[in-house]
This record gives sequence, structure tokens and C-alpha cells, in this order.
Amino acid sequence: MLKKAFICSAFALSCLGLSFDYDTFEASFVQTIKNKSGKKIEYSGKLIAKKPSQALWEYQKPIKKIVFVKDETVIVYEPELSQAKYLKKKSQISLESILKNAKPEGGDEYSAKSGDITYRFKVSNNMIEKLTYKDSLDNDTEIVFKDRRKNTAVSDKVFDFKPGPDIDIIK
Repeated sequence: MLKKAFICSAFALSCLGLSFDYDTFEASFVQTIKNKSGKKIEYSGKLIAKKPSQALWEYQKPIKKIVFVKDETVIVYEPELSQAKYLKKKSQISLESILKNAKPEGGDEYSAKSGDITYRFKVSNNMIEKLTYKDSLDNDTEIVFKDRRKNTAVSDKVFDFKPGPDIDIIK
């Protein structure tokens, strides 16, 4: 069940463009997913995002996994399994559009609804610090961003997945 939650979270996260008033965003993150029975799993890694619709989520723990996002395509690469899954974004959700519709909750906390999902987030230094939401599988997801940087030089090549001949491709 938590593997399904990870894939749903990857979809949701891949749709978040992470663009406020800057062109790139980089951070380390800790993502915690808790299902309705209370079981939880914690992922950690690094994120690089670039306007208008590119992101690289590099999960380092508990297992290595890299999620490449480029326009309409999401690729979930699992090095330990030597496989890559090609997926299409189901919807176009950008954090920028969510922020435009955000309502203040007090202080530096905001919320915005997109479809059936309500996103709650905390902003500091004009950058997202924490994002929480309940996904379509009723899992609670929290992502905390640390070591945040904006407008660093990021090559578009960072977002290109180049599988070797030993990688199984699942489409």
C-alpha cells in the first residue's frame, strides 16, 4: 500500500513546479507518508526544480530512486531494480497556480485547494519550507525542505534520463 502511496506522491510531487518568483529551486527534503492505519515511511533526498516544468527528485533513503519530470512525462528510475517506469502526468498542478489561489491561515502558513486535494504549506524567506496534503489514497504526506536555494545555475541536462542497455523500460 505504501508503494502505491509513493507512486501517487511522485505524481503529485512531479506536478508541483515549485516556482514562486524564481526560476530554479534546490533543496534537500524529508518526505513522510502515513497511511490511514498509521503505518508510515520516511524518504529523504534532494530536489532540483526549474521553470516551467522540470524537476528531479533524487530519493536517497530508505532506497535509491530518482523521479525525472519533464513537461508531461514522469520517469521513476529504480537503480536497485534496474528499471525505469515512464508515466504521464494525470493533471497539471503547479505550485505557482496553487500559491496564486492560496488563502492565508495565519503567519507564514497558507492553504489552497486543487481538485479534491487541499495543500497546506509554510513559507519562509520567500521559499516553501513545508508542504502537507492528503492524497487520493487517503495517505497523509508531509515534505519538509531544508538547505533551500533559488536561482542557481541549473542545466536542462540534469533533467534528462539516459538509460543504459541493462535498464528495463516499463511504459
